[in-house]
Amino acid sequence: MMRADSKRLNQRGATLLMTVGFMLLALGSLALVMDTGRLYLEKRRLQRIVDVAALDAANRGVLCGPTDADSVRQIAQASATRNGYVGTLAANQVELGKLSVASGARVFTPNSADPDAVRITVSKVVSASFFGGGLTGKSINLQSSAVAERSLLAGISAGSNLLALNSSASPLL
Repeated sequence: MMRADSKRLNQRGATLLMTVGFMLLALGSLALVMDTGRLYLEKRRLQRIVDVAALDAANRGVLCGPTDADSVRQIAQASATRNGYVGTLAANQVELGKLSVASGARVFTPNSADPDAVRITVSKVVSASFFGGGLTGKSINLQSSAVAERSLLAGISAGSNLLALNSSASPLL
């Protein structure tokens, strides 16, 4: 009888150690999930800013407004700032060019001579870890890019065949 009681007393601390180990593992997993989710949301927020800036630059700059790179960059900068971007877009972050389809994929080719599309690339530096970022000081450079094309919405054609009359297709004629 004495042996059973002493065995229980010897194993009493094992449950506490396992509980502490499990809690540390759960806390580490929570930190990993929080950091991954935060980086995903930062990347998504940056992509949204770039998407809207590219659409604004294509709609108000390419084909319907000024087609020089500096004016289009100013339009993109105003849109990005309006949507929460705090940086300044450099000349190499806003490119004018042509958008074509090759082998089923859309391909952007930089060409400032006769542009119909704009590509905007933006980067943002964020801390690598929400929990450990303050301790290690490491950071990650997130980068997002968007291409927008302004296609022609209307066209005018002139020809001599404005009205055609086919007497064989109508019983009245």
